[in-house]
Amino acid sequence: MGDVDAYPPLRIPERSIPVPNSLSAEARAVLGRAAATPIEWPPYPELADTAGWLHYAEAANANMLAMIQALPEPGDDAECLVLEAGGSSCFHFPGTGDAGEDQGNVLFDVHGG
Repeated sequence: MGDVDAYPPLRIPERSIPVPNSLSAEARAVLGRAAATPIEWPPYPELADTAGWLHYAEAANANMLAMIQALPEPGDDAECLVLEAGGSSCFHFPGTGDAGEDQGNVLFDVHGG
């Protein structure tokens, strides 16, 4: 592999990407609210900066929690529990009602940081 800094990066102009119609109405509402209230993310630390990465992970977890809790709408009354699993933060929503046909299904969303 060559030196990536030796070549100019590809610049992609800003564009609007609609929320996909293939998602449930609930998922579209959550994504729409998140897009309406964007969160500023700090730049990545240097690869060897362990303390910087730990701080970044803490900030990323705080941002995720803020996005989850942003602009709640009627019916968005699910409790949010922050759990630790293997040294990683996990967000658990136990739910408040009958899951119906979704009983036993789990959304597992992994984000980097």
